[in-house]
Formats: sequence, structure tokens, C-alpha cells
Amino acid sequence: MATRTFPIVGDSLALGYRFQRHWNQSMANAFFFGELGAGVFLAAFLYGSVVGMIVGVLITAILKTYFHLSHMGVPDRAWRAILRPDRSWISRGAISIVFFTGAAILYIVLGRLGLLGWLGLADSGFGQGLLWLVQTVAVVFAMVVMVYHGFAIADSSSISFWNTGMMPVSSFSYSFLSGLVVTMNLDPQAGAVAVV
Repeated sequence: MATRTFPIVGDSLALGYRFQRHWNQSMANAFFFGELGAGVFLAAFLYGSVVGMIVGVLITAILKTYFHLSHMGVPDRAWRAILRPDRSWISRGAISIVFFTGAAILYIVLGRLGLLGWLGLADSGFGQGLLWLVQTVAVVFAMVVMVYHGFAIADSSSISFWNTGMMPVSSFSYSFLSGLVVTMNLDPQAGAVAVV
């Protein structure tokens, strides 16, 4: 069987290969920009680059969301995708993007751009606790966005390599390394100091 060649047969009932149409270019772009943006944010967070964090959030919030919506076909009803996290990896991904984007923007504005200091809360216990909470949520959900694509693909049994536990690890590695490269090029003067 492996030595035989089969033609691409389209939608006929003949023996051969068919193109899959469920995940098209827009979904591939959504996965790419989601992983890239979250990876840029995480690398910039660890590298201490405010510019990188802003770029990472913008990539995820704008480009990933745009391509997700364009994949769904009817943008007016796309918000319903978030209602099924028990059954859908796209739903889990959409929820993680919302939490990541919100927490990351709050962290950048409060901590890195100095809104807490302007409000006089920078040295208070409440201000430090709030900043720690927002920072933790942003980093955790950035990592969820980085790996959920791997879990979504690992759920597919059509390609044997995809249906393994290596896909989330591969997604995280690709996302973090590409984020690190982009961050180092965006802000080469930032110090490699972890912000904790």
C-alpha cells in the first residue's frame, strides 16, 4: 500500500487524497501570530523590554483576533466560540487571549509605564499586591496562549506526529525562541534582567 501512488481526487468517492478545508490559511495565521505575540511578550517580560511587551500584546490582540474572526466566517456570531471551553480548543484559546491581553495591558500601564506611581500606590501593599497579581496572570496566560495551539493540533489524529505530547512542547519552544529573537531586535539595549 505504501508503494502505491494515489491521485488527488477532490470530493469524489474515488480512492485518493483530499484537501482538508477545516483549517485554512487564516487559522494558520491566527496560530502563528498568537504564538509569536505571546512569545514576544514573555521574552520581553524576562528581558525587561517595555517596547517588546507592547509589541507582543498588539500582535496577539490585533492580528490573532483578526485571523480568528476571519476563519470563523460570520464575525457577528464569532463571540459564541468563547461559550464552549469544555469542548473546544478555539474557545479555550479565545478565553486565554482575553485574559492575557487584559492582564498584560494592565501590567504594562500600571507597572511599567508608572500609573501606580502616579496614583501614589507604588509603595503601598495594595499596589504591590495588585501589580504582582496582574503580572502573574499576564505571564501564566501568555504561556497558555503559547501552548494551546499545540494542544489543539495534538487533538487531531489525522497526522501521527501531531497526535503526540510533543506538539505543546514544540509550540512553546517555537513561540519563546521566536519571541526572544524579535525582542532582542526590537530593544537591544534592554538588560537581560528578570522582572519579578
